Amino acid sequence: MSNELALYDNMRRAIAAAFKVDEVKDIHDKARAIEIYSRQAKNHKNERRAKNIRLRAERRCGELLREMKKAKGTILSGRTADGSVRRSHDETAETLSDHGISKSQSSRWQKLADVPEAEFEAAPHGP
Repeated sequence: MSNELALYDNMRRAIAAAFKVDEVKDIHDKARAIEIYSRQAKNHKNERRAKNIRLRAERRCGELLREMKKAKGTILSGRTADGSVRRSHDETAETLSDHGISKSQSSRWQKLADVPEAEFEAAPHGP
């Protein structure tokens, strides 16, 4: 097995085993960079592999984002002694921006996560 194919298999396993958005997002970003570089180098085989990894990472991120506790934003909590409004934040909830993910990415990735497994695997994005 070539080094490229071994790396591809390792990245697929890492995505499947990941349980944190940051882990999968990191793999996604690296795969995207490899995809772009491979396209510029006209290495279509590596480009397809990188695209496959990127799509798998987007799908896994979508699954994890669905499970993520929703951030409530700023909570108004009374007034201070000087009369200004006291604000607090829900410190336990992660936000999309904490992960460098836009709302449109989150939406697309969650839709990708909704695609049945068999349909996703049958799609033409393989190695």
